[in-house]
Amino acid sequence: MNDIPNPVLRMIQNDEEVARLELAGDRHEWIVGRGESADLVVPHPSVGLHHARLFVAGGEVFIEDIGTSGGTFVGGRRIAGVTRLGDRERVLLGQADVAKPWWIELEDPAARLLTELGLPAAESSDPSPISAPAGANDGAAEPARAVMPPAAVAARPMVRRFDRRRAALGGLVAMVAFVLATWGLLTWLRPTSTAWRSVQVSPPIAEAEGDLILQSPDIYPSDALTVTLAGKATEVLDQRRGRLTLRVPELGRATSGIHDVPLVVRRNGGEIYQRMTRYSVRPRIRAVRPLRATVGELLTLTGSGFSEQVEEVRVRFGDRIVAAASSTPERIEVRVPVVTRSLEVRVPVEVVIGEWEAPAPSLVPVQPRQEAPLAFTFTAEFDPSRGAWRLDHPLGTALWIPGAAPAAGEAPATIERILERWDVVFQLAAEDPELEIAVRSRRDSLALVASAESFEAPLELARWGAGELVRLMSPERSDISAEMLCHWIAGVWNDFLEVFSRGRKLTPDDLVLPPYAVALNGLVEANLAAGGSGRPEDSDLEALDATPRRLLAEALLPVPRHVGSVAGEWLAELENVFLPEQDLRVEVILDLDQRGKRLSGRARLELRNATMDWQLPATRVSGRLIFGSPARVELDAWFGRPVGKVELSGVLGDGSFEGTFESGAVPAQWRARRLEAPAVPLAPSARTASLEASLQRRGG
Repeated sequence: MNDIPNPVLRMIQNDEEVARLELAGDRHEWIVGRGESADLVVPHPSVGLHHARLFVAGGEVFIEDIGTSGGTFVGGRRIAGVTRLGDRERVLLGQADVAKPWWIELEDPAARLLTELGLPAAESSDPSPISAPAGANDGAAEPARAVMPPAAVAARPMVRRFDRRRAALGGLVAMVAFVLATWGLLTWLRPTSTAWRSVQVSPPIAEAEGDLILQSPDIYPSDALTVTLAGKATEVLDQRRGRLTLRVPELGRATSGIHDVPLVVRRNGGEIYQRMTRYSVRPRIRAVRPLRATVGELLTLTGSGFSEQVEEVRVRFGDRIVAAASSTPERIEVRVPVVTRSLEVRVPVEVVIGEWEAPAPSLVPVQPRQEAPLAFTFTAEFDPSRGAWRLDHPLGTALWIPGAAPAAGEAPATIERILERWDVVFQLAAEDPELEIAVRSRRDSLALVASAESFEAPLELARWGAGELVRLMSPERSDISAEMLCHWIAGVWNDFLEVFSRGRKLTPDDLVLPPYAVALNGLVEANLAAGGSGRPEDSDLEALDATPRRLLAEALLPVPRHVGSVAGEWLAELENVFLPEQDLRVEVILDLDQRGKRLSGRARLELRNATMDWQLPATRVSGRLIFGSPARVELDAWFGRPVGKVELSGVLGDGSFEGTFESGAVPAQWRARRLEAPAVPLAPSARTASLEASLQRRGG
């Protein structure tokens, strides 16, 4: 059997209950109105935000209109002050012209029970101090069931009033005693392990350190209740008849996202309720180590709710987002990106996993990378098989230098001097952008020298006698001249100076970059990406793959096959400038011979489109090879009309060369241009064009 029911205020529309308010608890006053803060909300414009108030005094319910324009009506009459409400008595707030208004009806089971037992409700005196003030009804309609003033009560016979009160009091006492006894008996007899049914859980998704509320008529307060969520003890914040409030714990190693976890309630060890509950885990950062980070080093974030899938994890440093290096539900490692190159900065750090974001507790100090550029030094070792000294650099063999065998295990003074000079050159090149390595050619010798405006005289780095350079540096090549080889070596060393001493990428004068130069540019890019100034470090070299490492080790030796030789057949594809109005494909087939720098041979030109294939008679071609790194080729050929003279100029690459050409077949003078995209496209009327000649050696 339940306790004595409390009065209930029901809101009714179309004879159906749409809301109810139980007048119970420690409160003695409730507000009815349109505002969201009202205890019972009546959604109509004619109802005031705080339209009326209800209160309980002397065991009875009273209503008072709070000075509204729409008025409050009880039993069809507008009230002007405090009015007592009886069981099943209806109240209308405003809504005078509404066809289907919202009614408020008081349901007072206790008063109804007294009526059914033939016991009249006790007459109430003036409910001071919250009764209506004097004169509140002046000029207003007669209030419905207004509270009877004390004078009216006093006018009745004293004996009759006493008998009625005694009878009513006796009936109430008897009824209350019966109810309490029955409730106590049922409570004592109720099984302690009865399962809970029809439990409403809110919110539908629980979060750590939030509240979880269970509601059911089966819930009774008990000190014997224990609750676990995902096997973890859960604190009971409040329990009362029909309601249990829990504090959601944090679930250890759970990853971020929505999880289904078991919620179990036990009483005296016996399970009385169990269900799967949705649990939301947000990532949280609790600590960052080290406290002061450095660009390029690993930063460790510890916390909870992270992901085991490292590809799902991103870390934001200010406006830079980087991928995590490793991730577990409690730990993330990430490499600090380049957020500074000079001064220490403080940046916000956030973990991003899907739509979840978790900021670090405070800004993280980040200092620039501590640079340690590679010490580009040289060593020497004598090779008896060649009778020369092999100079090595950090990536491979540098040069072969003629010299005497070591005496007493020590290198000759000339070799020691060469080593010192090479070391000095790489150090000075970092401060002097004009320093470069050049070729000094004499009748009986070739030499590599370092020259700069700050030098009083060129600094000799290596010298070879006639025939020694090719024998030592490229014994397998018989088609290359010593002068061509020396220029190639000088060009490679200038590229090394640009990267290892100055930290700058190679931007070729032409569109050809040797493979080793591409690998050098990769070192600069990797260092810049890690927060350096561009000068490669030991860590950059250690991170190299096998292919770029081999290309750098073999940058000088062995000498590539394309260096110094262009003999053979070539196919050149030229842009059509001879007959611009025709959609023509222009090809030149070259068959070249070489003697040192001089080039000769024959060339045949073909013009073709969808309807024509026109071959011009073969003609002689002549030209020269210009030493350097890379080498250049210049060729002239005279064809008949409508082409005329064609001048080809290009850069020799590995099995190809690229360049521009001039043609005398047009009225204006054509000037050769290097194959490099112009900043502004040239108009056809200028009679000048950048023309691509991609020459591919035929047959390899």
